[in-house]
Amino acid sequence: MTPITTGAQPWGPDLGASVVDPFTGDIVCGGDGGMDRLRGGTGPAVPLATNLGGFVTGLQIDPQNGDVLATVLTVSRVLRIAGNGTISDVSPPFAVPGPNALDLDQNGDLVVGGGTGSVYRVPRAGGAPVFQVDNTQPFGNVNGIAVVGGGASGYGRAFGTACNGAFGPTTLVGSGAFRAGTPVTLASTNHGAGTLGALILGLDAQSYLGIPLPFGLDPALGTSGCTLCTSADGLFPGVATATGPATLSFGFVLPPFFAGGRFYAQHVALEPVAGGLSFSNGVAFRIR
Repeated sequence: MTPITTGAQPWGPDLGASVVDPFTGDIVCGGDGGMDRLRGGTGPAVPLATNLGGFVTGLQIDPQNGDVLATVLTVSRVLRIAGNGTISDVSPPFAVPGPNALDLDQNGDLVVGGGTGSVYRVPRAGGAPVFQVDNTQPFGNVNGIAVVGGGASGYGRAFGTACNGAFGPTTLVGSGAFRAGTPVTLASTNHGAGTLGALILGLDAQSYLGIPLPFGLDPALGTSGCTLCTSADGLFPGVATATGPATLSFGFVLPPFFAGGRFYAQHVALEPVAGGLSFSNGVAFRIR
């Protein structure tokens, strides 16, 4: 056993939950009324959230955007902490009584165990919890929970910056279970109606043909604020939807041999903008 931190800890003796972000390697720790982040898995701890009103009993990382998801026991809240520090309720306060454990299912929905012995499913997008089952053998608090085939070890996380299409930044988002044998969808927005585009798939986000990534494209292509985020190991054509702001979307099933693998994606499209091209941000995938 190797200590990650030493000396006085910001959470004192009240560390109640922790989680590792599989994308960044950060460790998020929750205690009495607050959370701290250990960047890259080491100290010093950086405050993430304060004045939560109770003990943090469960933590997970949203596999699509990296938000921290948390249960807070004393005030019966299920929370989302965005990257900019904004705190919001995933479900209404006290809708899950005494939330005491947290995991994610294959779709990214929250599965929460309560201090009253009940288990609930809360939609990732937020809303009322849906009762699942009572813990009756024997009856008692749900102090830990794990979803078979669930969890947040797989992800599809945005990185880099999108440049403008016809209607604004062509933001790319990946969605799915991020699990081998299941479908994944990549969709970018703000394109011109019926725009021709392509999906770039790559195996490397550090360099391509000896060129460090991300690589600024403006000097070579005359674009505005565009970068290449991934190696171009595969290129697949597509057409955006017929009404602007249009969406350029690609869907495919992750083959079994992708299990445990990583790859990267980006969209490029012909647009009525500087240089005639738009480039989305990148999305980094890790597949369960």
